[in-house]
Amino acid sequence: MFVIPDLSYFAVPGFIEQMSSYSNLSSSIILHNKMDDKWDKLLKQQDAYLITWLHNKTDRIHNIFLPYSPNQDFIIYSSNIFRQLIEPAISRIKNYLIKKGIEDVNEYMRDSQEWMFLLFDTSQYHFSADLVAEYLNLEIDRFPMMLIWTDIYQKDLILIYPNKDDRDMTEYVKSLYWCIITGTKSVNRRRSDIRELKNEIEKKFTESYHIKDYQEKVEQITIIQSHNTIANSLREIGNEYKEYFYAAILNFEEYIEESHNEKNIINLCNKSKNDILSLLEQSGFQKLREGGNHEVWKHPNLQKPTPVPRHNKLSPFVLSSIQKDIQLAVL
Repeated sequence: MFVIPDLSYFAVPGFIEQMSSYSNLSSSIILHNKMDDKWDKLLKQQDAYLITWLHNKTDRIHNIFLPYSPNQDFIIYSSNIFRQLIEPAISRIKNYLIKKGIEDVNEYMRDSQEWMFLLFDTSQYHFSADLVAEYLNLEIDRFPMMLIWTDIYQKDLILIYPNKDDRDMTEYVKSLYWCIITGTKSVNRRRSDIRELKNEIEKKFTESYHIKDYQEKVEQITIIQSHNTIANSLREIGNEYKEYFYAAILNFEEYIEESHNEKNIINLCNKSKNDILSLLEQSGFQKLREGGNHEVWKHPNLQKPTPVPRHNKLSPFVLSSIQKDIQLAVL
C-alpha cells in the first residue's frame, strides 16, 4: 500500500467529501511532533495494540486521523485519488534514478520505502502538525493536542491539551478516547451542540478510572473557533501541504545527493553478497522470510523491514539503502 506521510491525505482530492459522506460528521485529530518523544513514539505505529484499539473504537462513531495512519479502509477505497498525489513523486523519482544509471529502479521502488521518506526529512516529518496548529492559531510549543469537532460544516472545535507525561501513556490515550467516544455517543443521540459535547467529555473524565481527577490529567479543555468551517479549513491546510509536497518532489535530487555517502557506498560495493548478509547478522538483523525476488530482514530497533534482493550483484543504490538501515539500527 502507499506510504502516506503525516497528514498528507488532507491534500488528496475527495478526502473532505469522503468525510462528509459519513452519517456521523464528528471527528478528531491528535497532533504531536518530534519534540514530544513519548507521544510521537506511541502514535508512530509502534504501539500496534493502541493503534488497533483506536481504529476499532473510532471507525463509525468518531473517526480518528493520526499524523501517520489514515483509516486503511479509506486508503483502499480511495486508492485512485491517492495516486493523483503520489504518482508525480513516483514518476519523477524513477526518471531521476534512471538518469543516474541505477539498474534496479523498479525493485528499489517496490521493495523500499526510503524513496518516500527522503521526501520528508527531519524538518518536514511532522510538518503537517505544525501547519494545522499555525492555521488555527494554536501554540506550537504545546504539543501534543487533540482537536474534536461535531460537524465539519461548523467552525467550533474542542481543544484538549493532554498531560504529556502520564505514567502509562497507552492506557492514558485509551482513557482519553473512551471519554471522547462515549461523550460523542450521548451528544449525537440528542443532536446537541459542541458546548454540550465539551461538558459531556468533562463528565466522562471524572468517570474514567485512569483519569478521574482530570484537572491533573488534562492540562486544558476549551472551545476554539476556526475562521472558516472545519471542511474548508482542512481543504486550505491540504492545499498548502500539497504545495510543500510538490516542492519536496522537485527537490528530490538534492535530498538524495545529501542523504548518501558515495565513498561508503563504493566501499560497500566492494563487498560480496555474503559479506553484506554477514554484516546484517553482526548488526543484530534477523531474516524473517524469503520473498519472490528478495529476502526480508528485520532489526528489533527498526519499525520497517530491510529487503535484500536475491540476486548476487547488488547495485550501489540498494546497498546504500541497506547501509542506512544498519546505521539507524545501531545508533
